[in-house]
Amino acid sequence: MAEIMARTYAKYCGLHIVDYLVVPVPTASGRIRNRGFDHADYLAAKIAKILGFKKINALARLGQSRQVGAERTV
Repeated sequence: MAEIMARTYAKYCGLHIVDYLVVPVPTASGRIRNRGFDHADYLAAKIAKILGFKKINALARLGQSRQVGAERTV
């Protein structure tokens, strides 16, 4: 999956700027416990390595609520 994502990025976005960052979207801690790993962080690390970018954890969750089945709010 990481290979496909990296190739797609390179194809459509190019590699024009010297410094790029890959930032994973934080996963709920319960999901990480269930899976045994953080899939978003894993993919971000692989994509960053393939493209020669830096991976940083610049985002944080503000709670552990799930989006699945949640009502839409405006």
